[in-house]
Amino acid sequence: MTEKAFIENIGNSFLDNHKGLDDIEIRVGSPEELFGEKGKSLGDFQGAFFPKSRIVAVNNEAINSLEGLEKTLRHELIGHAGINTFSPDDKAKLLDAITHSPDKEIQEQRDQLKKLYPNHDDNRLAEEVFATISETEYDVPVRFNESIRADNLSMDNLKAISKYVSEGLKTGQITQQTFPESDQAQFQKTGKKEPYYETVANKLIEQLEQGTAPWQKPWEASFDAIPHNAVTGNRYKGINALHLSMQGRSDPRWLTYKQAQSVNAQVRKGEKGTRIEYYKFEEEKLKRDENGKPVLDADGNKVKIKIKLDTPRVFSATVFNAEQVDGLPELENKSKEMSWEEVERVEKILNNSGVPLHHDQSDSAYYIPSKDEIHLPKKEQFDDAGKYYATALHELGHSTGHPSRLDRDLSGRFGSESYAKEELRAEISSLMTGTELGVGHDPGQHAAYVKSWIKVLKDDPKEILIASKDAEKITNLVLSYEKEKSQSITSEQIKSSEVSEAFKSGVEKAISATDYDNPYHPSSPEFKEFSAGFNNAKREITDSIADRIYSEKKEENPQLSEAFKQGIKEAILPSNQFDNPYPIGSPEYKEFNNGLHQTQKAVPIKLAKKFTENFKTEDDKNRFIEQVQKQLENKIEQPTLNVKIKEPTQPDMER
Repeated sequence: MTEKAFIENIGNSFLDNHKGLDDIEIRVGSPEELFGEKGKSLGDFQGAFFPKSRIVAVNNEAINSLEGLEKTLRHELIGHAGINTFSPDDKAKLLDAITHSPDKEIQEQRDQLKKLYPNHDDNRLAEEVFATISETEYDVPVRFNESIRADNLSMDNLKAISKYVSEGLKTGQITQQTFPESDQAQFQKTGKKEPYYETVANKLIEQLEQGTAPWQKPWEASFDAIPHNAVTGNRYKGINALHLSMQGRSDPRWLTYKQAQSVNAQVRKGEKGTRIEYYKFEEEKLKRDENGKPVLDADGNKVKIKIKLDTPRVFSATVFNAEQVDGLPELENKSKEMSWEEVERVEKILNNSGVPLHHDQSDSAYYIPSKDEIHLPKKEQFDDAGKYYATALHELGHSTGHPSRLDRDLSGRFGSESYAKEELRAEISSLMTGTELGVGHDPGQHAAYVKSWIKVLKDDPKEILIASKDAEKITNLVLSYEKEKSQSITSEQIKSSEVSEAFKSGVEKAISATDYDNPYHPSSPEFKEFSAGFNNAKREITDSIADRIYSEKKEENPQLSEAFKQGIKEAILPSNQFDNPYPIGSPEYKEFNNGLHQTQKAVPIKLAKKFTENFKTEDDKNRFIEQVQKQLENKIEQPTLNVKIKEPTQPDMER
């Protein structure tokens, strides 16, 4: 028998060294401690993997050595969990190839296991062969690099496949692709994974039909935070924030099983976690010199650099709500009435947005895109301050769709599909924004849209993924108004040389599509001028350039969709991280990337020439274009300019 704490430490260390397994939980105990009365009839097992629950159970009474423990962990985690990193089709091919392989060693291994497990069917027996092989990491002479077939599956090839899985799980380059519907469905050939967005969409449809969607339920001000991680404090975003909000929990804190252990807390036995998905947009790699050797810093440590991935990698994790965990501190209740501080925060956001508010309605609230105006009833007509501010923030969410901001389709009329899609985005954002600011939402305000939302989601479940991403952008923009007043410079100001050198430096930086790197001191006037130039350059030119490039490409290929155009916009006006809004692997995803990459290669110099059209002198024009060209070729760093600042000929204009 081995001590439980020792097994837990070794098991968690194994998981830490295999990034692709970070959502799995290891539980240690006797058979009865793990399974209750059923444990008495399980025999002398060492470990068991439960794929639906993402749990590995280790019987400490059957572990007698470190070597035995390591083999058990590899058997369950590299073997049984690792085989699910293949797609359902590829997993089925592998199991079939093991069953029918003519290789003598494989069949001898299969015959030995058949004696131990006489009731196992072919698939289950084949998986036991793979798991048994995976107990050891072999140094095999071949690598897994061809399609899986029975006629080419030798023992060396099977070991190579196991090694491929082991190495991929260590780096996190491979993750789970087959999701058994239950812990007993591990060995089935079929059972394709339901896409995450379908899971969320189906649950939302169900809740909308029942009237229990997050924004349909009465709001309680007791806890006013968007779902966030209990350990890091980081809030969940987009579709994950929506999914966690739909779980019916009053505590907004969530964490993984391992995170709970890290703060001396414990997920209660029998609790089921909630799946989320996240994307990795970059990875760390060792920096190497021209000879391929690692570069060392002044202290002799290997230097690491972050590399942007061409295609983001998707990961899943299982999180538990704080209500499911013992040992976490209680969450402090808040007053159920809005505080003056909360009122001031919302008022500041509304004022800084630059969108005019007119209190001229009797019983309706709306935003007019053509005039960029919000119309509301007077404050005293609302039951309380919370409902007034929740309504105002909802309409402010719509205003972010204006072409000068996030540029969404606001042309739909009531009852149309595009109208329903925009309302879905505004509703999700209002839920998040209102919760964050402590004003809540009005559950009866938008009941008229429920049928339209259900139809949109049933027709296209992935709409919830795109809508959630858009809602995240809306929330971020609205909350940003609290920090800084929204400003806009006219196109003529940007193109003229009547703005400061710092402003033009920001424009130059934006056009060259390099990283945002303001060279001025944060408290200086030049810092603000540079930022204004950078932000306005991106915003003002995006639409016209994207339309022109899209039109040219459309003539060459009439089949191009709006996804290609969105990729063009992402290249011209990049978000903080690569943000392809379409499901990975879809035709739209590939078209978006195509538009992005083609534009990144072609557009910067065109933009530079466009901006210099009205410069006063030819020297200024040439110098500006030369600076952009050099930055694109990575020949210079962004300079710290030593210039005299000219006052703009006209003041900044509010949106």
